[in-house]
Amino acid sequence: MEHYAIIAKLVSMVLSWLDAGNLRNKLYKQAEEAEIMMTALEDIARMDKDGKMGSYAQRAIDIVKGLEWK
Repeated sequence: MEHYAIIAKLVSMVLSWLDAGNLRNKLYKQAEEAEIMMTALEDIARMDKDGKMGSYAQRAIDIVKGLEWK
């Protein structure tokens, strides 16, 4: 019976390790997507400074930058 417990713990440990790796990869992907989105918003705000889209983009940038410090 003890062998089964050891095998179960080993399998659990390996699966936990794989899950942590998957979560880390998802985090990196989300960070990359956020950087792309911020670049797009900055481009829109820069190209349409006086228009509605530029003001919406700038407002979104301000909101995101405000969330970073909370």
